[in-house]
Amino acid sequence: MSWQAIDFQRIVVLDQSLVQQLDHYLQDKEAELGQEILASFPTGKEGIAPPMLEPSKLLRLKLSDAIEGFSKRVRSAIQREDELVNDEVLKHVRFKVEESFLNYIEVLEGCVRELFLQVDQTGLEGWTSDLLMAIDFFKDLLYHHIEDSILVLKRLENVLKEYRKACREKEGGFLVVKALADSFLPVLDSSLVSNLERLEKYLKSSHKKCSRYLVDYLQIEDQVNISLKKLNNYQALEKLEEGQRQKYKRVYFYAKLGQMNARPKPSFFQELMRALSHTVSVEYALEIFRDYVKALYGAHYHQSRVLKKEKVRYLSEPGGKDKINEVVKGYRSEILSLGSTVARYRELILKTDPNPYVGTKWGFTEGIVAPEPQQAKQLLELEFEVENLKKLNDQIKAAIAKAGEGPQPPEKIPFDPAVHKMLHEMGQPLTTYGMVKGRAEKLLDHLGEINELGSTNPHAIEYTGDILSKMLRADWKFHILHEIPFFQEIIKNHFGITGGIEERRHLNRMNKFTYVTKELELWVTRRETRKHEREIEFDVNDLKVYLQDFLALVQRASQEEVEHQVKKQKVYDLAHLLLIYRNLFGEFFHHLENTSLEGRRLRQKLLFVDQYFESADQKLYEMKSSL
Repeated sequence: MSWQAIDFQRIVVLDQSLVQQLDHYLQDKEAELGQEILASFPTGKEGIAPPMLEPSKLLRLKLSDAIEGFSKRVRSAIQREDELVNDEVLKHVRFKVEESFLNYIEVLEGCVRELFLQVDQTGLEGWTSDLLMAIDFFKDLLYHHIEDSILVLKRLENVLKEYRKACREKEGGFLVVKALADSFLPVLDSSLVSNLERLEKYLKSSHKKCSRYLVDYLQIEDQVNISLKKLNNYQALEKLEEGQRQKYKRVYFYAKLGQMNARPKPSFFQELMRALSHTVSVEYALEIFRDYVKALYGAHYHQSRVLKKEKVRYLSEPGGKDKINEVVKGYRSEILSLGSTVARYRELILKTDPNPYVGTKWGFTEGIVAPEPQQAKQLLELEFEVENLKKLNDQIKAAIAKAGEGPQPPEKIPFDPAVHKMLHEMGQPLTTYGMVKGRAEKLLDHLGEINELGSTNPHAIEYTGDILSKMLRADWKFHILHEIPFFQEIIKNHFGITGGIEERRHLNRMNKFTYVTKELELWVTRRETRKHEREIEFDVNDLKVYLQDFLALVQRASQEEVEHQVKKQKVYDLAHLLLIYRNLFGEFFHHLENTSLEGRRLRQKLLFVDQYFESADQKLYEMKSSL
């Protein structure tokens, strides 16, 4: 026997090369079985079988040839009526043949069961047309050997019955009775044939089931690949990095597979999640979804900024609105695609969660009966973000439809005295909670009428920012604004339209403010402010340093001698920074006011924040007055 190296990389890959290896192996086992069958019938006078030679390496003994040779030996012995025709030889032959076939059937059964075990363990990455073809080859090969074995056993049974009959005739006495009894008793164990027939039935049924799963999967995969092509035309998706785009497409691919597979195998979703986890982790998928949502928000805000330009080409050109509507319609398709992908991905996580009570209850799939995984909650929040994107898309589309229908006033939006009055009443020391909230809602309704998002007036951005900053300034006592969802929507749209600020010192201030506020929130929530008094003092000093840095920036700007337009832009930029900081601390103070006595005590300690903002606001007011 020649030595052959093992290909460890392909040891469990079901392909054509493995079919050939199995074919050679089964041919060797078949030749070995043939040799044992030939050797089972003794040829010497003493009834001793000749030594069994090793099968030829060039020519393998076929099982049909072995049976032919065995039959000739038996019939030759019967014709000669020599000493070999007796019950002892029959018992010996029967024992050897049954033992040889048991070993051979064990090999066949092991191959069949291991084949479908390997198919079950093959991940979705390996579910290809090549695998389907290899399974067909394996099935045909094993079926051929099982059928041959059944036929050989039946031929052996007939030959040995002739031999048993000859033994009975040689013994003499009551031949009719013995013949009648022998007609009901097989020579060889009947379970050999029944086991092979059972194995054949199992092979057929398992092959049919695997083939059905694979054919259904490959058909669905073709449909998903067609659907996947539309992602190449998504403009917002193109703004992501190349690696993120490819990972998102794989998430989309597997999520779509889970949705379209109407007849999945029992472990299909587990295999789907395992393949998806090998491609991209849940944490990275969440990061990709957030970046995609951010890109879609940015695309819509860009269209809002374009609407506010003095000369918008597509509004005056023939068919210009149709072109921009197609772009917005494309964004809508991206939003719907992202929403369905996030929802299916979340459903897949819940279905494959190791906790059986997350997605099922008493065996029936119902509502979630156990706490959802944290990742599923984050995906649910992303679904809400997608719903907000749909509303944003509708608003942009409506704004484009109205754009250019009438003359747009180029001058600034006048400051209504009623607005000034409501702002003044909000900031009074003894104003009640209800009065502040009522005035705030009226002011927000006023900003809703201005419609910063869909307005074509370029001054709507500055006006909205100015009103929002004044509202946050007046809401120093109750911090009601952060309880109102409409305020959150308006200020989010405002920050989106104005765009991000990449100035290094501003980013440093935001990082410090965010870090300190999150840390203080955590200690207040845990009621550990006394435990961390020393750290709180350090945080307070840090806040003062960075707030003083911002105030110094405003003071230096007020003393600079620059051109009118440059100074005007400078005032606007600083006012926008002040709005960002006020919103961040306003949300933080709202949390402190609604926690415990420790939070309210800490709020009193942080009143200097409002004083810094008031000083900066006063300087900006003086700069605006001088313009």
